Amino acid sequence: MKHFKDMIDLFSPLGYKAEQSCNYAHNGYSGRFFWKRSETGANCDCNGKPPSIAITPHRYYDGITYELDITGELHGIWHKLQAYSISHDENLITNIQTAERALVAAWEAIAGVKA
Repeated sequence: MKHFKDMIDLFSPLGYKAEQSCNYAHNGYSGRFFWKRSETGANCDCNGKPPSIAITPHRYYDGITYELDITGELHGIWHKLQAYSISHDENLITNIQTAERALVAAWEAIAGVKA
């Protein structure tokens, strides 16, 4: 899968929207990435909304990997929690969902949310 359109078809059913940002221009996909609001009760301090989760594809000579991150402010500190080097293989969706749950749990631990 080298085409961004194929990635849109892959990640849209998970609730992700495709976007473009100059901050991610190094990824080999002209700054394209995917994002959605996380499903957590621990909202970001800066805007009172759930923090965003982003998937950024990275193209390398031998294939594609993905970085997943959750970013937001808690207790006056900005946090960027990430899982990276997620392989594009038959377990991609399962691995994305597992990483997403782990990052949300880490976010909630920082926020002090009781499990």
